[in-house]
Order: sequence, then structure tokens, then C-alpha cells
Amino acid sequence: MVKAYLNRYVSCLALMVILFFSPLVSAKTDLQTYFIQVTEATQALEEGDSSLAQQKLEALDSSFAKESQATSPAGQATKSAIEAAKADLTHENLVTISRALLAFDKEQNPVDESAAKTKLEKRMTPLFNQLESAIAKQDIEAVKLAYKQVNSGWTANESIVRSTSSAHYNRIETALALLRAAIELEPVDYQVIEVNSGSLKQAIQDFLTGTEASAVSTTNGASLKDGLQLLDRAKDAFTKGQTNQAKQLMQSFIELWPSIEGEVSTRNYKLYTRVEQETPVIMVKGQNPIYQAKLDALIDDLKQINKSSQYSYWDVTLIVLREGLEAMLIVLALVASLRSLKAKRPLAYVYAGTGTGLLASIALALALTALLPTIFSGVARELIEAVTGFFAVVTLTLVGIWLHRSSSLASWQAYIDRQLAAYQRTGRLWTLFGVSFLAVFREGAETILFLVGILSKISFWEMLLGISLATLILALVWLVLKYLANRLSLPWLFKILTIGIYVLAFKILGVSIHTLIVTQYLPANPIVWGNLQAIEWLGFYPTWWTVASQALYLLGLVLIFFLLSKGEKTDG
Repeated sequence: MVKAYLNRYVSCLALMVILFFSPLVSAKTDLQTYFIQVTEATQALEEGDSSLAQQKLEALDSSFAKESQATSPAGQATKSAIEAAKADLTHENLVTISRALLAFDKEQNPVDESAAKTKLEKRMTPLFNQLESAIAKQDIEAVKLAYKQVNSGWTANESIVRSTSSAHYNRIETALALLRAAIELEPVDYQVIEVNSGSLKQAIQDFLTGTEASAVSTTNGASLKDGLQLLDRAKDAFTKGQTNQAKQLMQSFIELWPSIEGEVSTRNYKLYTRVEQETPVIMVKGQNPIYQAKLDALIDDLKQINKSSQYSYWDVTLIVLREGLEAMLIVLALVASLRSLKAKRPLAYVYAGTGTGLLASIALALALTALLPTIFSGVARELIEAVTGFFAVVTLTLVGIWLHRSSSLASWQAYIDRQLAAYQRTGRLWTLFGVSFLAVFREGAETILFLVGILSKISFWEMLLGISLATLILALVWLVLKYLANRLSLPWLFKILTIGIYVLAFKILGVSIHTLIVTQYLPANPIVWGNLQAIEWLGFYPTWWTVASQALYLLGLVLIFFLLSKGEKTDG
């Protein structure tokens, strides 16, 4: 019956995922007017004219309200972003509107690569003409305005580049940041600005023509930790007056940033925006104590979300404890029942099966360690971890269902009676060996697969601590239950473990989805409204993919419990 319930749940889950992520409309939407209004509001705000900026926002609000698809999820997020900016008019909130509009554009306009390239070229060509004209006139205010328009134009059209060529995207983002830094130089050097403007234009042109992008730096396997090391070294160099070295380190960070930005944008979107806005300016003005303080603040905030491990020893303890306890209870129950029957010889077979199961589990662990790199050669490690994580979620959910159904004395006793009945019916001692062997080996195999899925997201010592703690607890439980085995009434323990198992499955699901987003197997789609922050210990990240997946999982659990309770009432 449980299998039938699970099949229904999985089918419903798949259907809901398809419906949730399918395009909601087919009508094409041109958002150029909205981006222009955001740019005008930004310009007014930076010129100190808050009243004019508010007027531009009101105009944007009014025009977007007439948008035919404004009630779509991305449309609602855009409206929320506009309302937030009206209530608190800051540059950061205006950038949030631009990001929300970009998400709305992506939602409304399914990507046609050829058409998207044409759109990008048509949008950027006149903007570069304006920028080049301002540089030629050596009018720094006009240059800054033209740069903002280039930046807005790029933001509105960058999705086609990001989704089709990470190399070109990295190069363009780097060139854009370096152009911003060149504009901030004092005294103004128009030749440097012109060179960086040309580099940006060429980077976009190379994408449009399909020219292979030259790597700006070696970023394979880079992480936020690597970026923080560069920022720390830059801060130290600025403090010591080693300005040239500090600028080189900041440029290295800017070149690295597109490869690691996903680790930040999916956890704290506001911080992601700050990094993009402030690092180019810090690069050229870092000798000023004010900008050193800004760099300090950025480093501190980035360190808050730089979790080198997303799992703790408690997660490992729970996994090993759960799997080990189930095997232990089965073996102890068999031992207690055989003792009550005064059957001493069969006990040796139970213990032999238990020991063989442990040895087989260890052998499996060694085999997987040796064979996995060969079997999955050419497959990204992160993808393997994510898929293993999804397997763990399904398995843990099944385990939770088993625990739920076994959390009564009658259910537990019935399970043990079935195992003994098989032995008494045949009289074969190997039946007891097989039951104890399978109980231990099955749980050992599941434990190994779970640990493989989280291995790269936890330190070796935390992994060892978790296994050691679980082993100690299991040893204590063994000693206690050894003298109480004839009274194995443990519904309270099963219920506690059931809750823990579902929480762990919820976390693993979130971390697995997050891994796919950070490695660009899935788009980020961050939730830009509100002030949602990542909750690392729970595996929660403020992206639509993560929230939707975990919401569907919780909905599935509610459905399973409803069906189980209904089935129990019927049986009763």
C-alpha cells in the first residue's frame, strides 16, 4: 500500500514540477521602456534629485501595471520590487528592479538564440556609439551617463550570453567591471577609458560572431574561498601602501567573480549587487581609507556566507545513527526472541550474519572509493553529488514512512514475528544468517551512499566526529537494550527519528538543488523581493528552484501522511 501511495506522490510531483516551470505565456514583451525608466530614476537619484526619481518610479509603476502579463510570478516580483523602491528609494533597490525585469523578460520571452543575439546587437550598438562619442568629447559626466546606459542595456540582455557561453559571459562581465574602474580613475585618463571601452565592445562582438572567447583567468574549480583570499591579500596590500599589487589582486578577483557569483547571488542577492557595484571602484580608490573600510565590510559579509561545508557532524551522526539503529533493533529482537525460545545454536548464525554484513559494508565502501572515479570519469563531481542527494531524499522518505508505520508496538512485533516465522517454518539456520546479514548490509550500503553524497561538503574531521559520535551512541544503546531486549517497545524513538529523517531529507534536497544552480546546471532565478537569506543548516536558499522543490516535497509529505492515516483508519 505504501508503494502505491509513493507512486502516486512521485507522479503528482513530476506533473507539478512541469507545470510550475513551463512558460506561462507565449506573448513577446519588449521591456526596453521599463529599463529606460529605471535608468532615468537611477540617474536622478545619483544627482540628488529624489523628487524626480520618485516621479520616474511612479511612471514605471503606472506603465508596468498595464502590462498584460503583470500578474505572472515574475510580474508580481517586479511589482513588489517597484513598491519596495518607492518605499525606500536606494540605488540597491533600483538595481533589484532591473534584475526583476530581467527575470520577467526571460519568463515572457522564450529564448531564440539567433533572435536574442540580434536583439543584443541592436540594443548595444547605439549605446556604444554614445559612449564612444562621450569619450571623444572628453566629457566625464557624459561618459558616466553613457556607461550607465551600456550597463543597463547589458543587464537587460545578458541572459542569452550567460545561458549559452560561460566563457563569453565571464569575459564581458570582467570587461564591464574594468571599464567602471577606468572611469573612476583620478585624474581622468580618457585613453585608459577608451581602451577598456573597446575591450568591452570587442568581447560582446566576439560572442555575436561566435569567436572563441579567450580566458581572462584560470577559474576551473574556483570557489568563493578563492575569491576571499584575493580580497584579503588586496586589503593587506592597500593597508601597507602597496597600491599596484593591491590593484592587480582586485583585478584578479574581478576576473574570477563571474565564475563564483552564483555562490553569493543564491544566498544573498543584495550582497551580490554590492560586490558588483563596489569592487571596481575599490580597485582604483583602495588607497583611500574610506574604500578600505568598504572592502573590509565586503570581506566580512562574504565570509558570513562562505560555508566550505554545508553539512555538519550532526547530519552524519543522524544518518549513521538511523541506519545503525534499525539494523541493531532487528538483530537484538532476533536475539531476544531466540533466547526466549532457548535456542542457543541459532544465535551463532545471527551473530555471524551480523559480522559478515559489517565486513561486506566495509568492502563496498572501499570498492566505491576505488571505482567511482573510473565509472564517472568525464562526469562533473557536483552532478554526481546532486544525483546522489536526490537518491538520498527518496530513500530517506521511504525510511521515514517505514519508521512511521513501525512506531507502534503491534507493527514492530509483527515485523519481528515474520522473520522468526520464516526460521521456524523451515528450520534452516541459514535463514537467520540471511536475515541478520541483510539487515546490517542493507543499512550499511545506504549509509555509504548517503555519505558519498555529502563527502565534498563536509570536512574529514567533522565526518569522522559524526561517525564516532553515532558509534558511541549505538554502543550505549546496545548495552541498554541488551538487558531490555524482551521489552522492545520503542515508538517514541521511532517518532523522533522520523522527524529527524524528514528534516534531513528537506536539507539534502535544498543542498542538491543549490549545487546544480551554483555549477550552472540550473539557472539561479533568485527571489529578488523581500530580504530572504540563506539558512545553511536547513538547506534553504532564496531561489525559485530551491523554494519550489522544497515546497513540493513538503506538500508530498502531507499527502503521504494523509493517505497513511486514512489507510490505518480503514485497517482499524
